[in-house]
Amino acid sequence: MKQTKQAITNESRERDGRTDFDFLIGSWKIHHRRLKQRLKGWEEFEGTGEVRPILGGLGNMDALTMDRASGPVEAVTVRLYNP
Repeated sequence: MKQTKQAITNESRERDGRTDFDFLIGSWKIHHRRLKQRLKGWEEFEGTGEVRPILGGLGNMDALTMDRASGPVEAVTVRLYNP
């Protein structure tokens, strides 16, 4: 079978970036690594994260829990797409 190369064009419509971060959606176990101080080594710790779509797919939000030696830390990230 002969393969042909086709040029990727954007003729039908302009690219829509609203799905660029969809690969993050789901539940995750995360191994974090944080620089303690410049040239002082790394602090490593485990955590979990859950990422879900918001605003009908125009963004996503993740909630993280990090199990640091100093105690648990919670964080939230919001990513929004402006069409």
